[in-house]
Amino acid sequence: MSKKNKIYTVVSTIIFILIYFGIKHYREGSDYKEAILGEWESNEANGGNFSFTFLRNNTVEISNGDTILKIEYQINQSKLKLIENEKVKKDYLYKIESEKLILSEKGDDLIFRKVD
Repeated sequence: MSKKNKIYTVVSTIIFILIYFGIKHYREGSDYKEAILGEWESNEANGGNFSFTFLRNNTVEISNGDTILKIEYQINQSKLKLIENEKVKKDYLYKIESEKLILSEKGDDLIFRKVD
């Protein structure tokens, strides 16, 4: 194998790996964004029933009875940030398990169930 063929093989292999893992990473990134979309509600015994509706335009509608607050959100694989006037108002760790959204902040967990 000539030097030119070796270089071509190495370069094409590197490009293939970068493209493959780049697409794989992009698909994994969109999965967690898609998973949180929709309406989630809590069923708290003390009357603090909240509902979060995550929309595609990075807006979440938070309602508590008749009160509705619209606020921006940013999400990655483990963190959810609620942003108002370009300031982070709340910063949660989150996970989705069997149709439940679990938001954790400073050791406290809020659990929401998916609304159909």
